[in-house]
Amino acid sequence: MTMTSCLDSATVPTTSKLNRADRHLFHGTAAEVHSWMSNQEILRSIGCDFQVVRTAAEARGRTYSDCQLWLRDDNQAMLGFFGRRRHIIQPSTFLDHFRSFCATSDQAISLDVVGSYGDGKTLYMGAKLTDRTGNLLDDGASTPAASRDGMAISRRGSSRYIPSEDRTDHWLLLTESFGESLRPRVVVIANELICANGLARRVNTCELKLSHTCGLDASTVHGVLAHALRQCRAYDQTKERLIQTPINMETARAALRDFFSDDDDNSRIVRRLERIYAQELIGGDRNTRSANAWRLASTVTQYTSHERIGRKDVAFRSQLEGARARTANGFMAYLENHFLNQQPCRL
Repeated sequence: MTMTSCLDSATVPTTSKLNRADRHLFHGTAAEVHSWMSNQEILRSIGCDFQVVRTAAEARGRTYSDCQLWLRDDNQAMLGFFGRRRHIIQPSTFLDHFRSFCATSDQAISLDVVGSYGDGKTLYMGAKLTDRTGNLLDDGASTPAASRDGMAISRRGSSRYIPSEDRTDHWLLLTESFGESLRPRVVVIANELICANGLARRVNTCELKLSHTCGLDASTVHGVLAHALRQCRAYDQTKERLIQTPINMETARAALRDFFSDDDDNSRIVRRLERIYAQELIGGDRNTRSANAWRLASTVTQYTSHERIGRKDVAFRSQLEGARARTANGFMAYLENHFLNQQPCRL
């Protein structure tokens, strides 16, 4: 699939809101969205300027009307198959939904990226939360209208300022599937700037409020943002506590073997993680990643974010909702349980 404005392009527009870590995060599955772009231009940038058409399944001259195939009208590739009652939401309409979502947020967020995986079977749209929802992330305000000035961590002179090498960016993603019977899903991704290690967490409590048949009112949008921002704050708090938790190599090795059930010291994954922890961690020379539990957490997210990529869209889907996401989230929960002396935050 050809993307005319792929995020991993070597040429970055001067007006771009995105940094290098953002481009690594999406593994080449997304394109940046600019305010002047039409829906057609946005979809064309990711090779998804198509309409979904349905046709009854056929076999040996017999038609099965209860099984409807969903096809791309541009190349006739099959997206999925469903019963007759499932309503088609066209890609362009999905874009309109997210534009409405952003408009109802009192301009706290904007449509910043659009992407797909599975050859168009799933579309996603993303809004960068960092620097757009500053007071929400800093102070826990309850409405998007409070956020205008950017995060305190990025303001030099602020008591909360954090150097860019140690900073985390947060993304809010909304996904839509043409291949599975799923509602739109909300995902929050924390992305470490120094290494582009991503950790994705679903905002499950919001999904029942999102559907294709009812409109997006202000209370729904603000509720989604509030849940998403709580995820961001929980991540940042956990990160800081892990940085403040010293551990040595033997403790790190024991934790990896325990989590990955490597009783016989035979796991190829554990041996690879030990090498990353000891010698190959990106940003491993930073004080924030030196002999502490955050170095160990970063070892695992580096592995789930960058190792054995293969097909980029498959890797990104796994990092968003598959095995890579389960491993990264599971290990973070393990560290919270075993090193922070209290149960992990439950939102």
